[in-house]
This record gives sequence, structure tokens and C-alpha cells, in this order.
Amino acid sequence: TVAAALDTKPEVVTVGPIMEDRYRIPNNRAPGDTLRSSDQVYGGGASGVTWGGGGETNLYSESEPFTYARFTVSDTPPEPTAPIANAGQDQSAVDRDDDGSEDVTLDGSASSDADEDIESYEWRENGEVIARGVNPNVILDTGLHTIELTVTDAAGLSDTDTVKVRVFAKPVNLAVAMPDANGNGSEDFVQALLAGGVGKYKAFIRDGADGSAIRAIGLGTAQLRLMTTLQDVSGNSRPELTVLTRGDNDAVLVRLFDTGNRKLVGKFNYRKNLEPIALLALNDRQKGLGSRAVAVVQTGSDGTVQAQVRRAPSGENVGTVGFGKAYEPVGAATVRDIDGAGVDEIVVFGVNAEGKVRAQLRDALTGKQVAAHFFDPDFPPVLVTAIPSMNNNVTDELVVLGVDDTGRIRAEVRDSKTGKQLATVPYDKQFPPLLMSYVAHPDGAALAVLGENSAGKRQSRTKLLATNETVGVVPFPPSLGADNLLSLDDADGDGSPELLLSGELASGKIRVIAKDAVTGTELYRKTLP
Repeated sequence: TVAAALDTKPEVVTVGPIMEDRYRIPNNRAPGDTLRSSDQVYGGGASGVTWGGGGETNLYSESEPFTYARFTVSDTPPEPTAPIANAGQDQSAVDRDDDGSEDVTLDGSASSDADEDIESYEWRENGEVIARGVNPNVILDTGLHTIELTVTDAAGLSDTDTVKVRVFAKPVNLAVAMPDANGNGSEDFVQALLAGGVGKYKAFIRDGADGSAIRAIGLGTAQLRLMTTLQDVSGNSRPELTVLTRGDNDAVLVRLFDTGNRKLVGKFNYRKNLEPIALLALNDRQKGLGSRAVAVVQTGSDGTVQAQVRRAPSGENVGTVGFGKAYEPVGAATVRDIDGAGVDEIVVFGVNAEGKVRAQLRDALTGKQVAAHFFDPDFPPVLVTAIPSMNNNVTDELVVLGVDDTGRIRAEVRDSKTGKQLATVPYDKQFPPLLMSYVAHPDGAALAVLGENSAGKRQSRTKLLATNETVGVVPFPPSLGADNLLSLDDADGDGSPELLLSGELASGKIRVIAKDAVTGTELYRKTLP
């Protein structure tokens, strides 16, 4: 390059005696700019940046607006300038199709070079070249990626810059019911999602009666996996929102947030080499643990199934409860103490290689097996849960909703203590099950099963478990994804509970719809956030 100071003389300036021609420069240069070889400064038989002769030379443009420059002619070209790499702003993407990766466009367009001769752009991750070019598209797995851009110019000079790209897994849409959070007497709910589509997870506490916002709790950027509520451990009579996340280094972290003041009241880690499948609240109903606790049921690639129990909010390790490898788990729950030890039991539902369906119950403190109950293998489990007692013996009941090889749908209910079969409840086979929820109906324990038929019609059917009587058939729009089905206490004053369905719309936003579980009357619909 040739440094030039611009002159604003209005008259035409001619060159000295060593040159007989005039020199032309671009019109788009401003005072203080640097002339470059690409500017095609030429005249007098010379061009580019290497000049013969010496002394002072005047340049001017041949068309308006006239631009003048005065510079010193040199026989020696200047040293080339190294480029400056710019890998762009850190960015995020979401794996919307849930295939484990997402297409991301990298942006090195803000890189610069005073000589304007960048010749290559190379993008590397962990030392390996993953793309070339200014704006390449790359496919990145879910997780955090640190990508390095190297730009190199014609002189072989280079520079590097890095950009962080976080690819979120398909956002989980989790919802749980919780006690009254704003003092109006209605049962409320918490809806957790990836706020704004990309960014940070948030939990929105909403009024169960009308869906109005109460408060929001920030959950950070780690991938949200599981969520539940734990009875108050911070002393303000508000339950703790308990969430399990998986971080960039695969760390499994459980955090407890006070739903009243939104403060973090506890956090503790679980084994990261195992996959979490259930997050269970142990509310110490019989005071045998001496404190409330959280259990995470995890599985390993070798078939290991275990529940690790930690006290809340301290995180003190209570113990690890093993469930063996013979039965592949399909779900987990907790039930009230059945062996007299004063501690809730952890239940893992599983299926073995022969197709046997078992619910294994172990003491959450000692890990001792207290019961193992078997369900009809002709109806392999699709959904499982535990519900309050329906036969007045205090202990909870176990429910397996299964589908046989002809498509018949049936819920089988067994006593968690004795294993006695209490009910078998058939559901409409035209609506294969998506979700289910226990319903505290005025006439007795009931189960709502949401299904969708081959034509895309979606409905929830609620049946009394003791009599098989259908007490409500509630339609829901097929345009709404089926992610969570909750039963909430009566909010419209007719004595029957409400059903709340939350799911993803085609736009990626989350919508909740609340309807009466019996009449199907819609109470409200809200789009979040």
C-alpha cells in the first residue's frame, strides 16, 4: 500500500518533471485513507504499488467528485498486513426434528484485511477442519461447540478467532401440578420450556383457575430433562420446584427452587455416566427418612437400573437402590410405606426378555425389596403410574396401561402392598393412548387417557376405576402436540376436576388448554411464554 494524505485543492494539479502523465485514483477514498494496489492507481507507465523515481507526486480523479492525493513515491513496496479473523457472534440453535443434530450457518464475513486479499477461510473443531468458506453450513450435534476460524491472505499471513455454538436438544415441554401459589384457593401448575425458542429455560407458574401468570423462574441453559415438585424445605410453606438438567459435560444436576421467592435453595449432582429416566420426590410422609429427599432413577448401557437418593436441600447421599438388570425399565414412581419402616418405597416398572411385566418395590432408605407384583403380559405397558388408594387401605395403587397385539387398550390396577388386582379398565381401541392422568372424581378414583385415532381426532376419556363407567369424553385439537396431561382441582365450581393439556404448536410455541374433565367445557387456552 501507499499511504496518502488527501488534498482539497480545487484546481487541476499536474505532476513533476519526472512523470509526464497524470495519475488517477478512485473516487470513494476519504481523507486519511490508505491507497491499495486494488485501487488501480496508474499513469506514467507505472501502476500498482511499486514505483520508480522518487519525490512527491500529486494524484487526482478525472471525474466529479474530484479527489486529490499527495504521496511519496518509493521504489520499495510496503510490508503486507496480516488479516483479522472474526468468527461472528456466539449463537444457538434447536434440534427441532429431534434427530440429534441441527444445521447451522457459520459467519466469517466480518473478517478483514487491510490488503483486501484474504484467500481462505477454514473452520475447525477439536483441530479438525469441518468447513471452508465465508458462510458455510455445518451439521452440529446437540451440545456446546467451540469452533475456530482461521483466515489466510495472499501473503500467507493468518489470524484466528473462535465462536461458540450451542445446539439445544428438542425442547422438552414439561408441566406439573402444584398447590395454590397466589392465595386464591385454586390448584396451580408449572410449565417449563425453552423461552423464546432459543436461549434459556424458564418455568412459568400459572394459575390453575384461569391460566394467568403468577411468576417465572429462570432455569439456565443446561438441557432440561425432568421436573417435579417437592414439599417445602425452606420454611415458607411453598413447595420447591425440582428440576433435573444435563449439562455440556453430561453432568446430571438436580436443583431446587423456592416457588415463592424463586431462590435456588439446593443443588446436587448425580452420576453422569448413567441416563436419568425418572425424578422422584420423597416427601417423607411417615418421617422415616428424617427429611425430604430426591431420588433419580438411572440406567446404564450394561443394563444397570438404580435409584440414587439424596436429602433435600443439603444433597447428602442417603444411598443407592439397585433394581437389577433383568427387567428393562418403562417408568418409575413412589408409593407410601408398605413395610412399616416409615419410608416411601421406590417403584420401577419393567419388562424382561420373556415379556413379563413387573413392578419392583424397594425401600428408599435401605434398598431392601419389599414387594414385586406382576401384571398381565398380554398387555405390554405403554404408560405407568402410581395413584392414591382406591380400596381404603391407605397404601397407594399401581397402574399399568397396556395395548395387546390386537390393539385393545386396558388399564390394570393393583394394590401396591398385596399385589391384588383391583380393576381392569378397557379404553376405546380406536384411540391409541398418548398420555394418561389420575383424576380425583367426586364419585371415586378415575383415570383419564388421551388418545388419537387414525383420522387425527384427539380425545381424552375419563373412566371410574371401580365401575369402568365413562364419566367424560373431552376433545382436544390435533394441532396441539400432546406433551403433558394434568388433572387439576375443580376451578369452575361444578364439582368435577379439570384437565389441562400442554403441547407444542407448529410455530414452536407452547400452548396450554384447560377443559372440564366431565363436560369438556373449555376454561381457557394460553400460549407461552
